[in-house]
Amino acid sequence: MPPRRDLSLVEPPAPGRLWAPDRRDQLLGVAAELLTEGGVEGVRIPDVADRAGVSRAVVYKFFPNRQAILLDLLEEFGRMLEERVETSLRAAGLADVDVLLERLFNDVCDSVSDLGAGVWRLLNSTGPDPDIESVARKVRADVAGPWFARVQQVTGAPERDAFALTSMIAATIPAVVELWLSGQVEREEAVTTLKRGVAGLIREFTKD
Repeated sequence: MPPRRDLSLVEPPAPGRLWAPDRRDQLLGVAAELLTEGGVEGVRIPDVADRAGVSRAVVYKFFPNRQAILLDLLEEFGRMLEERVETSLRAAGLADVDVLLERLFNDVCDSVSDLGAGVWRLLNSTGPDPDIESVARKVRADVAGPWFARVQQVTGAPERDAFALTSMIAATIPAVVELWLSGQVEREEAVTTLKRGVAGLIREFTKD
């Protein structure tokens, strides 16, 4: 996997031209802001161009349409989150499920903070565009995959039960993240809520 370019660190362009990778990253960063502010319908080529301070032709050079922008945003978010998850899983002392959940939740929150709530909501939504849904489904599976093995290791559950438990945890996380995004709970409170919500499931599936 090539090194990820952190879109949150891409500065607005100085007068003059940017190298192509920098320009692409800048346009994706702008699109992520628009997605958070106005949803999918808020990501329009003219608006991306206006906010980035470039012509529409420059945007079209990198993205032929809105769908291409959304697909690249999903893939970028997936790479960002996968890197953080891999780092967490490599860390020592992850036998405790509470620690696993806290790390996973904070990985998600850090990625949302970097790229915006719009991309996260797109990742967890279902819509009429089969290409976007296919990429979103792949990103979700790629992120959840390593956690399945760790959940099975921690609980000692059979493969089928561990898969079911991992799927339930994955379904719980978006709801708790939304509580944090909406300002109903602070981030630390959200972590506690997640632990409490999953604790019963873990006990039910843990092998005696």
